Amino acid sequence: MRRRVGVGEIVSLWLTKGDAYWWASGGDLTSEPETEYSSVAWTAPDRATSVTITAQSTEYGSKTITFEVVEPSSAYMTRYPGTGVWHLHNTASVGFMAQAWLTPYDVSFENIMQRELGCLAVADGFLSFQNNLPHDIGKWIEVGRPESDVSGSPVGGTGDTIQNGPYFACPEYSDGTFLWDIPREYVVGLGPAKVFTSLQHFARIYTNGTLSLYKAGWEEQRAYGDLDSNY
Repeated sequence: MRRRVGVGEIVSLWLTKGDAYWWASGGDLTSEPETEYSSVAWTAPDRATSVTITAQSTEYGSKTITFEVVEPSSAYMTRYPGTGVWHLHNTASVGFMAQAWLTPYDVSFENIMQRELGCLAVADGFLSFQNNLPHDIGKWIEVGRPESDVSGSPVGGTGDTIQNGPYFACPEYSDGTFLWDIPREYVVGLGPAKVFTSLQHFARIYTNGTLSLYKAGWEEQRAYGDLDSNY
């Protein structure tokens, strides 16, 4: 049995023989303290900690198990399945739909919700007119079960639209950059929210009108003269 779990993760526990009284040093058990059960479900607490669960059997004695509870620590992005890269011909523009994944990889965060918070852009050069552009606070989005041992926990919804542009030459392009350093927070049930990381949305424009766009591990680039394309 895995002894490392994510905040809010639900774990099923059972005895191979007999019934027992159960209690836990943290989180929530489905059992009543004065009733014996052969199996219970335990929900991990909403903050990183170590939790010991004890089963006390009148017939077979006491058994304990300890779990390390971990919070989400970071996130990365991939292109959302089945989508393309957006661009408008003869402009500096690029965009993509992203799928976010929460890490660590070896636990599940399927019982939490997460969202992006607000921040202000830092921009220079050709993109300096967007300096201090606000990033809005996002909606709470559910998180799913990991698809594999190395995928992380997928953030639900229909993908995150990442876009810069279209920018028109006025009268010509020059180098410039744009950065949102976006905080991300999680919540378990009705508990308090906690910021666990920040993800960079970074764009760079070049003198030839090429625009590159990066967010949390995924990058796309389109040249000024590339043909129209869509998400």
